[in-house]
Formats: sequence, structure tokens, C-alpha cells
Amino acid sequence: MSCSTCMAMARLGGVVVAVVAACRSAPPERLDSLTPMPRPSPDDRPAPSVSSAPRPTIDLSNYLPDFHDELRWPLSPMTHPQFAPAFDVGTVFAQPGHGWTDLCERRVYARMIPGRHDELVYLRGWCYALEGNASAAAAELADLRSSQIASLAVAVKIDLANILATAGSAERAAALLARFRVDDVEVYDVLASIYFELDRPSDAAVINNRALSFDSDERTRCVRLARGAVFGTDAEPFEDLTLQATHPLPDATCVALYHAVSCHIGPSCVTYFKDRAIDLKVDSLVRAYRSWPRVGTYSTWTAIGDLALKALPTPGADAIAKSALGAALDVAPPCEPGLLQSLSWAVSSFAWPRFSAELARCRGGRR
Repeated sequence: MSCSTCMAMARLGGVVVAVVAACRSAPPERLDSLTPMPRPSPDDRPAPSVSSAPRPTIDLSNYLPDFHDELRWPLSPMTHPQFAPAFDVGTVFAQPGHGWTDLCERRVYARMIPGRHDELVYLRGWCYALEGNASAAAAELADLRSSQIASLAVAVKIDLANILATAGSAERAAALLARFRVDDVEVYDVLASIYFELDRPSDAAVINNRALSFDSDERTRCVRLARGAVFGTDAEPFEDLTLQATHPLPDATCVALYHAVSCHIGPSCVTYFKDRAIDLKVDSLVRAYRSWPRVGTYSTWTAIGDLALKALPTPGADAIAKSALGAALDVAPPCEPGLLQSLSWAVSSFAWPRFSAELARCRGGRR
């Protein structure tokens, strides 16, 4: 009965309670009388489109370039950062059993000793450094780069770098070198290598870039460019190294460094491996290892697995292939042809029960 009918009955003298009752909506249906929706079974749920897998740990260090010598250049293997004079000034003035710090305490540098001007200035510079006054030390040592004492002149370049690296940032070091007109590229090269030895690559990169502003022969410039590219603070050094190595008559060192740096930054090491007569199968392993994603589709994992299979029998290739193809199998459509081809390739190279079982199911038509 509609509410309009109810109201009409009310006008005709019907009972008010009856009218109200008739105009009420029907009570809701009981919940226990509803038919529940069926829950999907696990087989009906959509398969995930991506998967993840741990990347096996393998050692590629025997194949990849080692830039230790270039990053330490021009330091010799026996030269390391030290807060001490590179020139043995202690033997010039000290009594037996006393070192250069004892000379500073006794203020020997303030004496007037005929024929020992440069050595006294050198000692005074190091005494300032010992007090933590890098600016005063640099002021004393800067002019000694032209000393007639050859061993002292060589030592000063290392000393300036050691003192400035210990004193603070590359920006401060560069400012002090500019202030005292130290325009010797060797000092910048040594300072960059010392910053590297002190595990301060960003400071090393700053100083190396300053060194690149000096004129130098092509080979030396390429060493600095390679060092800058490995530090990785910007792309310009590698771009410049590329130009140096690919012009019509490049220096052989530049070409070798370009191939090594190209391998270092990836993804491929083919040219570097050719230079070193390393089996190019290793390049497939390197690319598989480096391209490992956090998550990937079955096609991504299959491609990585195929790269690893190409690298067989290189040590570690089988572990990479197993993990990658296993991740592909987790999310691939049933009996996906491309993946099955990779699994067949894999089981022909090494035993892996899961892959063999998958091939058997698909070939037997049970999936």
C-alpha cells in the first residue's frame, strides 16, 4: 500500500495507528537469509606479475679494473700520508736521541745559523703545523719549492699536501694554495692522492679538478681524468676522457684508461677484457650481476638468467642463473616458451631439480 493511499484512508476517517503502520517501510531482510559470495580459491587468484630474489654473492675482483695505482698517483708504493717532515730536518740540527718536535720545543727555528736558512724556514713551517696553524705553515713552506737543496724542494711538495689535508677540507686547502701562490700542479696531484688515502674521495675529487685546470701532456691529463671519473662526483671527467681516447691519434695510455673506466662504470667490460685477454664470457656474467633488480618481471629475470648461462663455466655463473631463472619461474605464465627454452639450456649445463620438474610437467601436458 502506498503512502498516498494511506493518506486518503486517513481523510476517510481510518484509524490513525493503522495509517501510520501501513505507511512504514518493510523490515530489512535478515542477514542469515542472504546467500554468501563464494571466496576465490588459491588457484583462481591472479598470479603476481613481479618477483624478487637474492643476488648470489660472487667475487668479480679478479676480472674488474683496479684503480689503486691511478688514485694514489703520483705517490710511490712506499709513500703514505704522515704528519711529519718528508725532509729529515731532525738530523740537521738535533742531538742524538732528539727529533724535530724537540727542535720546535727548543725554538731552534728562531736561531741565526749561517748556511742553514732554508732548513730553518722549513723547520719553522713544520713547527707552525705542529701548533695547528696550517696557514702560517703554508706561508713558510711555499717559497721553499725553489730551494737549492734538491731533496728539500721535493719534500716540500709532499709536506704542503700532508699539512693541508690534515688541516681541513679541500676548499680550505685550495684557498690557502691560491693565497700563497702555489701554482705547482704536483702539489695538487699529491694532495688529491693523500685525500684518497685518507678515505675522503669528495675532497680528492675537488683537488683533482683543480689539477685538471693546469696544462699537461696528454697522458698525464688522462690519468687525472680517469681518477676524476672513478671518484664519480660528476660526469665531465669521463666525457673528456672519452674525447681524449677516441680522437684520430689517441695516446695508448688514454685508450687503456678509457676502456678501464668504461668497465668500472658499466654495464659492459668488453673492450677492457679484450685489452687484458680475459674471456669475453666473463662480460656476460658481469652484466648479469650488475643488472640485478630489486624486483623484476619474468622476462627480466629470464634475460638475466640467459646472460649468466652464456657465461658458463665461469665461476659464479651457475649461481646467478639458478637464482634468476627461479625468480622468473615464480611469476611466468604456465609453460611460457621462452622460459622453457632457458630452463632446458640450464638443465643441460647443471643439475637443478626444480627446473627439470617444470620441463617434465610442461612436456607431459600436465600444466
